[in-house]
Amino acid sequence: MEEFSDFSQFDDINPLISKFESMLLRGENPFFDVEEYEEIIEHYIMNNVEHAEKVVEHALSQFPWSTNILLKKAVVLSHREEFKEAFEIIRMVKNIDSNNIELYITLSYIYRIQNKYEKSIVALQKALTFKEEVDEVFFDIAEDYSMLENEEKEIEYLKKALLHNPMHNDAMDRLFWIYKGSGKNAESVEYFSEFVKQHPLRQMAWEKLGFSYYEMDLYEKSIEAFEYALSIEETVSCYTGLAQSYWKLEKLNLAIDALKESLLAFPYAPNVNSLIGWIYLDLNDYQNAQKYFLNEIYIDSVSSNAWKGLAQVFIFNNDFDNAFDSLNRSFIMDEIDLGSIDQLINLSLKKDTSFEKTEEILVRFTQLYPTNQMLWLKYSEFLFYSDLETKAIEVLENALKIIENPALIYYRIAAMFYLKNDETMGHLNLIAAMNIDSEGVETIFEFSEKLYDYEPLVSLLSSLKTNNDTDENS
Repeated sequence: MEEFSDFSQFDDINPLISKFESMLLRGENPFFDVEEYEEIIEHYIMNNVEHAEKVVEHALSQFPWSTNILLKKAVVLSHREEFKEAFEIIRMVKNIDSNNIELYITLSYIYRIQNKYEKSIVALQKALTFKEEVDEVFFDIAEDYSMLENEEKEIEYLKKALLHNPMHNDAMDRLFWIYKGSGKNAESVEYFSEFVKQHPLRQMAWEKLGFSYYEMDLYEKSIEAFEYALSIEETVSCYTGLAQSYWKLEKLNLAIDALKESLLAFPYAPNVNSLIGWIYLDLNDYQNAQKYFLNEIYIDSVSSNAWKGLAQVFIFNNDFDNAFDSLNRSFIMDEIDLGSIDQLINLSLKKDTSFEKTEEILVRFTQLYPTNQMLWLKYSEFLFYSDLETKAIEVLENALKIIENPALIYYRIAAMFYLKNDETMGHLNLIAAMNIDSEGVETIFEFSEKLYDYEPLVSLLSSLKTNNDTDENS
């Protein structure tokens, strides 16, 4: 089996896999029992299907009539889209051992690969009749309903999984995120409140209850739930939830205390130092904010959030070069965050002598990312509301030469001309924008709600709509 010489390429190898690969490297002929082979094959199915296929053939040479190994072969064939051969194996195994739950779980797996989720559910319903691994089967059915976008059924089967196994972390986590994602926070509170009554020492359930209260803005309640969860077991997420609840109640020192406790238990936990830094910014304690942002960067040098916070510290200290470099680092690691640009502008404008430096930073960003039209819009907005309307329009006119689809730029130029009471230039730029993207016309009002009352604009849009309706009816 020398063809396996490249096996050792995975970081988190369990002892069985390590033993298997070591035997291959020494040129030995591996021999394991059926259950061990199943585990080895499952590992390689997740990492390298070609290797899995070779392990299957080797296992079958030792256990030619093992139905479970044959079923693993069916899975491997399915990954190769050899479905006809895979179903032939399924039929053969059914004739040999029809009372094998793995038969129906494997059948479900193959149907999933084919995106046939209704058939997968039918197979899993048959698996339930064996009354084995019930919680996992319920969870798999929930996943199928998720793929079918049937949220009600997904919730139903996640609850069934938790009913059979209250310690099923994946089911509990999925259920919470479904409730949160669909805005059903009251239902989430109701479910987890009842759950902790039945299972009062289930730490994760208390934590989910805390986050459910948090989503409903019931911060006192969320604090109670988080504190109870922490009395059972400490977790970073629970400390973070507790701190964020205190933060929402403007109890900033208690929020910092909670996060510092988290660091005592988990000194290298990501994002905790950064969160402390942001709370210190709220307290206008820039020295401590800098300390904790730097701590975060020491732990995680690509922490976008820490670099954004550090940029604010540098702005406060009139260190605009480092502010630019810090914010740019965050943009390189993450996407460009316009909220951070706004924060930088707002903070810098609080300082008496920083207008030129702020403009310099904005110019440098437009030079560094010239095709990002949102940066051009932010720069021009900064100029316009600094009483430099003409320069703001000139900046956007320069952007027109660079931006590939400049509808937003034209809409913004039109808005600025209207606010200057230049009806003619406003109309010209509005028409230019609508020729590119007529559906984006509402964006003109995002710049200033005053434009809703600007009669020449309202009249033109009404006229254009009337003409368009006439053309559609003719």
